[in-house]
Amino acid sequence: MRLVLGIDPGTAVTGFGVVAVDGRTTSLVECGVIRTEARDPLPQRLAEVYEGVRDLIARHRPDHCRNELVPKDLEKNNKN
Repeated sequence: MRLVLGIDPGTAVTGFGVVAVDGRTTSLVECGVIRTEARDPLPQRLAEVYEGVRDLIARHRPDHCRNELVPKDLEKNNKN
């Protein structure tokens, strides 16, 4: 069985999902969001997201991690 952590990044709300993959079967282990306060300075918000993701990795010890690409990233990748 493999564990995969997926991350939908954001500075106000970062979504995440952890799934277990065993052969052709996929099952949800945990999903949720990491929220930060919009009024807080950006460095503090990024640190909170970092801590939340770090805690997820420590708790689940995923085999793979994937974050969502934003459209701007996709445009850069398609030009190569």
